[in-house]
Amino acid sequence: MSASPGKGLGSQKNIYSDNMKRKELINNVKKRVEDVTSLVHGFEHMERTATGAQWFTKVFGGTAEEQEISYIAGLIHDLHRPDTEKTDHMEASVNEAREFLHEIGFDESYSDRVLDLIEVHRRPTENDFFTQSVYFADKILEQMGAYVVFRRCIWIDECTDFRGMPFKEAFVLHTKQRANNFSPDIFPEPLRRLVSYQFSWHWDFMEYIEEDNKEALELALYAYSNHKKFASIEELARSYITENELSGRYRKEALGYMSGRKLNEWAKLID
Repeated sequence: MSASPGKGLGSQKNIYSDNMKRKELINNVKKRVEDVTSLVHGFEHMERTATGAQWFTKVFGGTAEEQEISYIAGLIHDLHRPDTEKTDHMEASVNEAREFLHEIGFDESYSDRVLDLIEVHRRPTENDFFTQSVYFADKILEQMGAYVVFRRCIWIDECTDFRGMPFKEAFVLHTKQRANNFSPDIFPEPLRRLVSYQFSWHWDFMEYIEEDNKEALELALYAYSNHKKFASIEELARSYITENELSGRYRKEALGYMSGRKLNEWAKLID
């Protein structure tokens, strides 16, 4: 399962065994998205999706090369991402990723394996868990959990779909839309406990917002109003200092994920 001979960065088998190659790839992606102003879909999101996709592949016994492919696919899965949920960006994302891999010299047969994962990152499929690894990382880790509370508050401001809509209405609407698309029962059985754990964080928070819970509203409105001051969602979350128990739990959990500390814990929830 090795890449075919070729030229450039992508011709290397197991390129991440060479840290310089990994840094070179990451720097190329950063340059590609340097004009992206969105905190929600910028490089930070892409890098965490890459880490998550590699993690899922490893948890399910994937080979070193499969882990490598998962990482690369996650890293470039959103090179094209419009500021609306009304447009399916799948085809454009795949085309942008293909162009990028060609430009930096990836072998075509190796690139095709990377693109296979990007092609299915938007919705559930019957593919093997390796092929769905970017989908799992993007949906279970990046669009659920305590972290997504911060992300959702920002996206309501960035996304054109919610322009002119009151914050509370937009937050509840978007949470329910996401819940319909990514409810726990659509994921494979081995992932159900992890998905249920993640799902409960953001669903409970939506109910707190509906009930006008002061602690939840404090956190949500802080993220919504202040995100433009920060270069990343992690910086935003770290800047939110509170003595409130509920919002403090969400902050701690979100930072635990963004720092990578939660992954070992979550591995225990996968059957």
